[in-house]
Amino acid sequence: MLFQVVFRRWDNSSALSILDLRVERRPFVVNETYRFFNEAATNCERIIKIRGIPDNRRIGSVHCLDESAKVLLQHRDVEQELAVTAFAGEPTSVRMLLVLLYGDRYRYRLLSTWRVMIHAMQRLDLHSTMGQSVKIPVTIKR
Repeated sequence: MLFQVVFRRWDNSSALSILDLRVERRPFVVNETYRFFNEAATNCERIIKIRGIPDNRRIGSVHCLDESAKVLLQHRDVEQELAVTAFAGEPTSVRMLLVLLYGDRYRYRLLSTWRVMIHAMQRLDLHSTMGQSVKIPVTIKR
């Protein structure tokens, strides 16, 4: 995107300088990646212990870029944990969440960026007796 920024004098509003500003989106630098496998069409609720933050800093706030997912910062004595709740979609789908961990509550100092991937799997229950051989057709979608 291209923006034009105009600096004007305060007394007569004449232009002092015109700046053409180009803004490009860059992807986040991901520090950690977590993969979870969950039953399809259900809520995935996981708790991740927060480790590996530079200088052993404490997390002040968290934010998920996906508004439909819920992330909470939990304090367990000295340790901090991240509680992630998101809906796993249809079977074989992958849901990707970007979670930003900040060092303050105002979301100013970004300490780490985590990618949480939730793989929706089709649940398959097999019940058989020991020593019994059973042929069951299993359909796997790609």
